[in-house]
Amino acid sequence: MLDLAVVITAERDPLRDEGETYAERLREAGVEVMGRREEGLEHGFIQNLDEAAVAASERIFRDIQRLLP
Repeated sequence: MLDLAVVITAERDPLRDEGETYAERLREAGVEVMGRREEGLEHGFIQNLDEAAVAASERIFRDIQRLLP
């Protein structure tokens, strides 16, 4: 089993700091973390259909696909 995680936060998410702290703690525990803050987006953006949200969602799916065997 690989110790990998994808942690994506959104700039305008009230939980952003907690998500980024979680990613840092994973790194400190030896987990490889692919992390990114999606600028200009809010919590739940993956459910939106505007251009920025769709582009961010596609980036997330590519990140996950790269990690799958």
